[in-house]
Amino acid sequence: MFSLFSTPTARKKDAGHTAVTHEPILSLPAHIPPPAPPSPLTPEQEEKLAEVRAEVIPALLIDPAEDKVLRREEEEWANDRTLLQFLRATKWDVEHAVSRLDTTLKWRRSYLPHRITPEEVEEESRTGKMVINGFDLLGRPIIYLVPARENTRTYDRQIRHVVFTLERCIRIMPPNVEQVVILVDFERISFTTAPPLSVTRRFLQTLGDHYPERFGLGALVNPSWFISGFFQLISPFMDPVTKSKIKITDVRHNQRIKRDESNVTPTADGLGAWVNLYDHFDARDLDSMFGGDLNFEHKHEVYWKAISAIGSN
Repeated sequence: MFSLFSTPTARKKDAGHTAVTHEPILSLPAHIPPPAPPSPLTPEQEEKLAEVRAEVIPALLIDPAEDKVLRREEEEWANDRTLLQFLRATKWDVEHAVSRLDTTLKWRRSYLPHRITPEEVEEESRTGKMVINGFDLLGRPIIYLVPARENTRTYDRQIRHVVFTLERCIRIMPPNVEQVVILVDFERISFTTAPPLSVTRRFLQTLGDHYPERFGLGALVNPSWFISGFFQLISPFMDPVTKSKIKITDVRHNQRIKRDESNVTPTADGLGAWVNLYDHFDARDLDSMFGGDLNFEHKHEVYWKAISAIGSN
């Protein structure tokens, strides 16, 4: 689904400052301080959480007589951490949060995102077009999209690969971390290379509907003339909070930050504002293709073995 982006791989060879590595960083490096715990809930928020908990457990989860294993999985998923994400996403509206939880539980029951196996989506990962590698300064896992490596047009499986990747990120999140960051190279994009709008919409819908509060930051790297039109196409499918988290940066020609605002004007809700990646990442943890010092080269066998092992212990 990400063939809409393209980026020259030659930049990779020019940028690295460390020895080449094929192993992804899947645990928080020692030089990043452990994330601080969230602020305590107010009495009113505690009350709303208890109310949602009372609604979800007896009413929304699958009957154990129908499927004992799935019931146990749903109970594990519907913990306070998850309930709070839906409450925050709905601005603490209990009725709305319960409704969204019900919708997501039904989706998970049919889509089974937590049961997607590495074997099912491995073909989508062979070229390294989507890679989990490292953490930002807040301890959030980083997902890199390298669309020049697009190798399939199996859109349903591409979406399942995205979901598989999100589920893997959730499993490696350090304590007190609930979000991911997504970095995408946006150079040399055109309407002729873009995937169907329906596929992009489905991706955004899945992320927004079923993974609320999981998206922390998105950076579109090396913008082109296409980006304004792209924003117009995807904007209707995103809520204002998500829009405000999507930023622009440029790291071409080995320059760590190069601002050229002629190609894009941020929207009123913040979509497309410029960002300095070094406000959010330690150079040691940022891939050299995206302006950092981490000289990671994707080697499928090594990467996939590491990703497949997440949560297997």
